[in-house]
Amino acid sequence: MQTEHSDLLPRYTTALIGRDAETAEIGALLTQGQRLISLVGASGAGKTRLAVDCARLYTDHFAGGSFFVSLVPIRAAGLVLATIAESLGIAPTSNQPLINTIAHSFAPQPSLLILDNIDHVIEAASDVQALVAAVPQLTVLVTSQVALNVAAETIYRVPLLSVPAADAHLSADEIMQYGAVQLFSERLRRLQPMLKFDQTQAQAIGEMCRLVQGLPLAVELVASHSRSLPPSDLVRMVRHHLRLGAAMIDKNSTMQRKEILWPVLDWCYRLLSPTLQVLFIRLGIFRGSWTLESAEAICAGIPDVPINVVEGLQTLVDKSLVQLETLPNGEQRYLMLDAVHSYAEGRLQRRREANHLQRLYSAYFTHLAESAEKPLLGAEQPLWMARLQSDIYNLRSVLDWAVEQHPATALRIAGSLWLFWFTKGYAQEARTWILQAWLREHEVEPAVRAKAAIAAGICAQYFADHADATLWYERGQALFKQVGDSFGEIRALHNLASLAYQQRYYQQAVVLGEDVVARWRAINDSSGEAAALSNLASSYTGLGRFDDAERCYQQSLQINRTIGNQVGIILCQSSRGWLACAIDNVQLAEQVLDEALNLALHNDARNLIPGVQGSLARVWYKSGQLQRAFQLLRPVFDLQAQIQNLEQSGDEMLTLAAILAEQYPTLANQALRFAEHMQDPYNQEHQPDPASLREFERIAERIGMFAGEPTPPAHLPTISEFLDLVDQTVDPRVLG
Repeated sequence: MQTEHSDLLPRYTTALIGRDAETAEIGALLTQGQRLISLVGASGAGKTRLAVDCARLYTDHFAGGSFFVSLVPIRAAGLVLATIAESLGIAPTSNQPLINTIAHSFAPQPSLLILDNIDHVIEAASDVQALVAAVPQLTVLVTSQVALNVAAETIYRVPLLSVPAADAHLSADEIMQYGAVQLFSERLRRLQPMLKFDQTQAQAIGEMCRLVQGLPLAVELVASHSRSLPPSDLVRMVRHHLRLGAAMIDKNSTMQRKEILWPVLDWCYRLLSPTLQVLFIRLGIFRGSWTLESAEAICAGIPDVPINVVEGLQTLVDKSLVQLETLPNGEQRYLMLDAVHSYAEGRLQRRREANHLQRLYSAYFTHLAESAEKPLLGAEQPLWMARLQSDIYNLRSVLDWAVEQHPATALRIAGSLWLFWFTKGYAQEARTWILQAWLREHEVEPAVRAKAAIAAGICAQYFADHADATLWYERGQALFKQVGDSFGEIRALHNLASLAYQQRYYQQAVVLGEDVVARWRAINDSSGEAAALSNLASSYTGLGRFDDAERCYQQSLQINRTIGNQVGIILCQSSRGWLACAIDNVQLAEQVLDEALNLALHNDARNLIPGVQGSLARVWYKSGQLQRAFQLLRPVFDLQAQIQNLEQSGDEMLTLAAILAEQYPTLANQALRFAEHMQDPYNQEHQPDPASLREFERIAERIGMFAGEPTPPAHLPTISEFLDLVDQTVDPRVLG
């Protein structure tokens, strides 16, 4: 998990105004031991901005990092932990609760986690409480309209900005001392830099701030309409509208009419042209953020109202109804603040075009997913991975709708994005979507089902569920054969060969693998050939044919470099580096694993990073750099323990045993037992490859030199308990 808070906290281009006292009070809570703090206030009160600015101001207090997780796009409390894991770059594990995986991902130093807008998934309060209890060094700062009402919660009521009293006789300078007036004036200066703030204008600003009760978002929305009007004219418009108050909101609205924000939003909405009103409402279909391209395709996709989306978005940005953000890769995306999105979505749900717009929304993201499938295997892979990651909330929204309303759409998307699910850690979600949609498989054409079956098999294999993976691969193979898709049949065979290797059926894996390589070559499919060669190399390793394995790795690597498949290079170099280390070619191992790790980090291939780190830690152990090896290996368990399969996690536990053998032989023995349980090295039916068996025996012998014969413990701890014991006992400095 990254620990640079500057990379994970939102950035703002404007200063925080009128919040000096609140910042100091919250800072005192953060630094004096309160570990679950809820910033509670009205929608639009500026809770998010206050939380982020406090995190930046007190960053030195949180050496383990400060992290921001937006809960705005999700609609189910059950997704809160998954969203935290995703935002922090943590992949789910196959055999431990997600909350444990998240808990072990935090550094030993104090860390801060901001959970923004939890009120609409308040049922997850118990999960937040459990996370705080599980991580003693973690402080959680929550923003919400309501308190969590759990033990140990400290509630901080976020006040509205100060406004001058109606009967106060104040000078212009005195009026300017109030927080809401300062915020309005600062925003107004950006629009009208030549405006003079005389007594008349200052009084008008004071009245406007009073009319919106000092609510920061309402102040900003009103100020954004001041481009051509002086405050003295604008206040008359605001006064007229807010006198009508909530009565002007649609009587069918479910919004909280007593709050000042919705009348202000309604006022802003009514000032838009009819065309802009339609665009604003239609943008409520999106979850999270969106691109200009997607807005044009979806919002202008209904021809009854001609919409210039480019100009419309710019106007909505100018009026603070839409925000524009620039991602680190330079991509520009649009989004709405939670309260504004709720207003737009509420209006959309009451329009007859809502169903039509949902179909356009689903069709767009289905096309996006299917368009990504081939580029994900080539030189454009990083661009497509980043694009899909940016649209993950939109993809989820479409899939959640499709499994109920249109299973073919769900299976088309899930089947197309198998590499994305695998690389980014969404395998469990994808597996669930496919299973749900498959309940109505009779409604879906065989070709679509075939691709989805292969994707489901990949997800099952990811979690080492070999029986289920076999079922899905064979199901996909039969469906591809039924529709006469020879390419698909090769894909199915390809994955069955990979599965045979994972199950330690090495001879079968080699026979299948050689056949698959020949088939990919026959149809000139470079991507398939490269992946098959890498799989075949691993299978050769299982038979002890190390020279053949290196030859195939080299061929796979050359093809992957030619076509620009970054994930293919990572997987190939990771396996190649592991083999080089196992046969004691430490120099080659370090070279290729360094490349694999740098590529994995650069591409945010979060599910591939732990395996590479584990292998590199083994290299450093063999080089005598035990402290360095431990410091690299320990976070692998903390962040993504056993994320891919038991055998790979067993490799990492075996490395830990080797590192601890001399200084901590008792812990080393326990780690060895975990490794033996995971790898089952002496299974006569499914023996490991010779290199793995030799590594296990050498490390077991090393441990025996320092610990003697192990004594079976009265109680075998869980992996989490064992790792906690490692943290409490091991001083890396004494490892050498």
